[in-house]
Amino acid sequence: MSATKANYLDEVKNILTDVGIESTSITEDSNLARDLGLDSLDLTDLMMRLEVKFGIQVNDLDAQQLATVEDVVNYLDKNLG
Repeated sequence: MSATKANYLDEVKNILTDVGIESTSITEDSNLARDLGLDSLDLTDLMMRLEVKFGIQVNDLDAQQLATVEDVVNYLDKNLG
């Protein structure tokens, strides 16, 4: 994993812990809904926090494709890298 991707992973983990997810349960393979228990409102909140943190716009179609922590990291890497 590149240094940039590792930074994105750390930031995603920080955001998830800020919303109450136990940090030890967050891995790259964690499914946002199934493993971490995020519902649609939580996922919307996550996207909004990512937008503010990174100064990006995550469109709804892209957001629907982000199922795992790794998907989010890869999305950030692709759109910010």
